[in-house]
Amino acid sequence: TPAFGDKPAVLTLNGALITTPYVDKDIALGGIYSELDQDLTIVVESDSKVNVKDAKYGIYANAGLMIKGEAALDVRGESGIRSNGNLTFYESTVTAKGSSYGIYAAGDIDIKGTDSVITAESTADGGSAITSVTSLTTNNLSVAEPEDGRIDKDPASSIPDYPSVVDKDGKL
Repeated sequence: TPAFGDKPAVLTLNGALITTPYVDKDIALGGIYSELDQDLTIVVESDSKVNVKDAKYGIYANAGLMIKGEAALDVRGESGIRSNGNLTFYESTVTAKGSSYGIYAAGDIDIKGTDSVITAESTADGGSAITSVTSLTTNNLSVAEPEDGRIDKDPASSIPDYPSVVDKDGKL
């Protein structure tokens, strides 16, 4: 559904398998790549995959992005999911994996709903599983790795109180 006024564009995935990225000027940009100035909502109706490992992004939104739906969405790219606005997961199961980062938002990241399961992974040294420039909000958060990991202040950040996942000793 195209964006109209204040309403976001809506993309519905129903058993999608996206392996060919959008390419511009010989650069593979993303499996789902939105240059809209309005927010994009992705509704996942049945299990879907975006697997474009050689593209810059699995999913990219120039504005805000919401992913919702009870089916699973698996996203792979050099960077998994990127939103240049706020990023919301609502009652969704999403796995995002990339070498630079799994999930990145220039705005807030908000994980809503009691059944949301969000898994993010960076495969590169120095990469980031989840990065939010402003804030991360969730009802229930657990850190799978490192063992006994937690959210705490990033001692290496020049930004005061910048959160990061640290191990049981407080190290990145």
